[in-house]
Amino acid sequence: MINAHTSAAIAQVVFYAPMVPAVIYLFSRNARIRPRMAWWPLIPFSLFRLAGGIVTILAEKKTGSEGLWIAALILLNVGVVPLIVASLGMTRLIIQDNHASKPTYEKLGKLLRLTFIAAILLLAAGGGTASVSARVSRALTLAGYVVFAVELALLTGVQVWFLQSRDALLPSSRTMLTAALAAAPLLAVRTAYGLLEVAGQMSDDDGGSSSSSSLWNPLTGSAVAFALMALLPEYLVLVGWVLMGYSIPPRREVGRSLDGEQAKI
Repeated sequence: MINAHTSAAIAQVVFYAPMVPAVIYLFSRNARIRPRMAWWPLIPFSLFRLAGGIVTILAEKKTGSEGLWIAALILLNVGVVPLIVASLGMTRLIIQDNHASKPTYEKLGKLLRLTFIAAILLLAAGGGTASVSARVSRALTLAGYVVFAVELALLTGVQVWFLQSRDALLPSSRTMLTAALAAAPLLAVRTAYGLLEVAGQMSDDDGGSSSSSSLWNPLTGSAVAFALMALLPEYLVLVGWVLMGYSIPPRREVGRSLDGEQAKI
């Protein structure tokens, strides 16, 4: 009989199989709109999710294969990072199209990029120290998720700030801003799941139990929690952003920015 985790994995495969070519074509369509950070992260995200579903199905069938379980866990944990990168890319696009020559906004863009780099370095350090010390690895990974949560809060704050002058934005920027803000609470839920997963692993370490016993483990924990707090928010965000990407012109618009300068071509 198919268990809940296998059912969720099958749903992943069914959903992401058609999404992979859709996001690849979206990138090729909108590649002239730079920075491309708004579009390319959707490709590896969809590929990782498709592969994660397939590997999870295989791991559930071959419960004794440690390699499959590790691969499935890695692929399932990729989740929120590429989506936050895409949200950062959308914010940078809005800044570039509507605040092209303002030093304040250039500094803001640099701050967002530095926060993102710090989070990536912490996650990479967490993965690199896994074989040396599981506790240190999980602490670094938790710190990385916390920084990503801060990054998401900063991005949302900037986007709300732009919303106050929504009527002065270019039409494509307004569409992108609406999609980014609509995704913010869903990304917050997904980020919370990642934080709970790592915190649960650290709590199990303190209690002397296996990390696989955690409620927030995507493979052995609650399949309902994983589906509602991780998979479903990701599905909704990706669909919304793909529809947004196809709805805007494939070339950069030219118009007046919020501060009177002409937007870049």
